[in-house]
Amino acid sequence: MQAQVPDRYERKRAFVSKSRSGCVTCRARRIKCDETRPICRRCIISEKVCQGYLPATSRRTSKSSQSSSGSNSGPVKSPRPVPVPQVFVINVPSTSFNTEQEHRYFRLFSDTIITEIAPEFNPERWSRLILQACASVESVRYAGIAIAALGKTLEASRSSRRRGSDGLSQRFRFSQEAKTHHQYALEQYHRAITLMRIDIASGRQNIRTTLISCIVIACFESLHGNQDIASRQIHAGIDLLNDWRTRQRHTDVSRHPLGFSSPNTSEVEDFLVQAFGRMEVQLMTFRDARSAECHTSLRTEGREVAIGMPIVFENLEQARVYLDLTMRRILHFSASPPFRLGRSQAYEITGSRNVVVIPDKWNGCASITPSTNSLPVSNIEERDVVAEAAALLSELQSWEKAFDPLLQSALTTRGTDAIMALTLSINATSAQLFRCVFAKSEMDTDMFLREFSHVVWAADLQVSLREEEAQKRKLVDGNEPMLTFSFDLGILMPLYMVLMKCRHGPTRREALRILVRHKRREGLWDSDVLAGVARWVMRLEGQLDEEGATEENGNEDVLELERRTRDRRVRFDWTERKAYVRCMQIDATTGQLVERNEVLKW
Repeated sequence: MQAQVPDRYERKRAFVSKSRSGCVTCRARRIKCDETRPICRRCIISEKVCQGYLPATSRRTSKSSQSSSGSNSGPVKSPRPVPVPQVFVINVPSTSFNTEQEHRYFRLFSDTIITEIAPEFNPERWSRLILQACASVESVRYAGIAIAALGKTLEASRSSRRRGSDGLSQRFRFSQEAKTHHQYALEQYHRAITLMRIDIASGRQNIRTTLISCIVIACFESLHGNQDIASRQIHAGIDLLNDWRTRQRHTDVSRHPLGFSSPNTSEVEDFLVQAFGRMEVQLMTFRDARSAECHTSLRTEGREVAIGMPIVFENLEQARVYLDLTMRRILHFSASPPFRLGRSQAYEITGSRNVVVIPDKWNGCASITPSTNSLPVSNIEERDVVAEAAALLSELQSWEKAFDPLLQSALTTRGTDAIMALTLSINATSAQLFRCVFAKSEMDTDMFLREFSHVVWAADLQVSLREEEAQKRKLVDGNEPMLTFSFDLGILMPLYMVLMKCRHGPTRREALRILVRHKRREGLWDSDVLAGVARWVMRLEGQLDEEGATEENGNEDVLELERRTRDRRVRFDWTERKAYVRCMQIDATTGQLVERNEVLKW
């Protein structure tokens, strides 16, 4: 009889020497890396995301730093955790550029501008995503060069405007310099678009690269002031991603809603899906050409996932992903036909069963307390609309409870964590204001004064902390930021909602002061444009005089219903830098509703 050999001796794994200098992806997968730079060929062949190479010092100290960091350390977790190195190196060789000028602009993009335009949440991973695409895709690389040249254009333009009458020659030089940078930016951008079209037509560009191309194009157009083109580019990327998601046959797509996770991470990672989920929120706050029926079909997307929301969030990134999920559903709900039908009805309080309770959470943050803590809802036949609104509000309240420990902890430490936590808190509070459309009259919005006041209080603190961080960076490198731009939404839209909805004069004026102080562009929105529209409305309503000074009447300064503007509409001409605003207002003499119009320039 032949002796039985234990299973553990039947197969012996061939010895392969470990690569200590391979890319982060291959080392995580425990396979040999060919160490091709800037992106290894093994990752390209296996269609994996090459996460670049750690510097030699980081490789030597990685084990010791991990062992000493404790069990609470580690990368920020998303719904599907992926290890993310904090330090990465992506070097594009000089042979990839035709001229030294191209190389100079790209170094500016990779060393400075990419970090300035990156979102505040997980900026390292966002920067790595773009820079890796620049290293491997020529069209994306030229788009980065174009963005850098546009950054130099804006910098030179600011320098020109700062020169006084005694510096006319220098001002002229800066003006000419701005024109030179701008012309170069347009040339490189045209080159990038041409190469992208060729790659797409030839089938050489995969879904992931196309989505990244949409991001850099939208970024350039937003910086250039072409918000309409930027919004169309975001829309095209969302449509492309949704089409790809529906073609994933072996995965339950309902478990991977847009903005939460990817149904196929080998082709498109979670991080990119989440980025487009946030861009959809941005698009819906700006201009969304999709039909009401389309919004209806997306109203419940992600509801099952939201039910599994943690009781307490582990980190800010996890909190942000779940908030984005709820905000998208709120915006789809607000744009769907049932909700539009509900707006036209008269809403009345019909009993405790139809009262949605506002959480009494922000006492101490608000300057005033609302006279009621309830939201009047409808006794109309479409009860499902009210029930769905109550469910969304309940979901936001659950999010706030899960988020509160993180918020309190971040506020004690200040710094960037506090800035990010306050941004989430502001957006969660402003999301609750979708209930304003259930109000029977403009007077009913007074019950949201606590929410309005919290947005203003938190925004003021957030801007102060941001200024502190900017001052620290200036002391270190001696330079001011080249761009005041972020690809993500932050606090501009919540402040604008306060200015348009709130009737309390001191709260509105404080919101306007913060908006003017916070000179920044967030995605498709510009603080100067929003402040201009708000000034015009407040002057019409008598809470701001013609010279821009405030009319201080203390806490009694509450806008009279007769002076309230209604049906406010804004149409932007981004090419001419004009905003055409109109509204309806009761004429003090005739008592009739009349139309008010204005053309604002910036």
